[in-house]
Amino acid sequence: MDKYGQMSKWNGSMGLLSIGILLIFSFISWIISEDDESWFAIAITLYAIIWMFTVIAMWHIPLEISVSNSIFRINFPLRKKSFPINELKSASVYHVSKSLVAKFGCRYYFGWWGNFYDRNIGSLYLYASNLDELVLIELNNGKKYIVSCTDAQSMVDSINKRIGLIRPSQTK
Repeated sequence: MDKYGQMSKWNGSMGLLSIGILLIFSFISWIISEDDESWFAIAITLYAIIWMFTVIAMWHIPLEISVSNSIFRINFPLRKKSFPINELKSASVYHVSKSLVAKFGCRYYFGWWGNFYDRNIGSLYLYASNLDELVLIELNNGKKYIVSCTDAQSMVDSINKRIGLIRPSQTK
């Protein structure tokens, strides 16, 4: 089997909201810094905070996920996270529940990312730019990752074929 990959689908309103926040805080910082020298430190602090959050978001927002016979990889704008295929226990389509809460993470600023908790599955790491198509990956060590993609069921089928978990309902 060859490598199979999908781009992460972006939520348009979330992207516009994130860019809007970035521009508004940058504009407010610029206005403050032009007004008075005493406000210059506050303006620089605002700039630093908003750009720090943007860099952190770029560290966590998935661009593409892919799977091959030997590796499962999540590509982010500033890094890559890879798992050997033999460390994957299972993959399934995940539908967002009302019990999903952020323990330490972000919702809406360039996506949903960080350490979350779902009452049904426990602690997990969420890397999503859109909550419509999500894949839940469980590792042998018990860690769980949820990642956004374009077609969750196709990605789940591809992963499960590679780790040997083909369920009768998933075969065509």
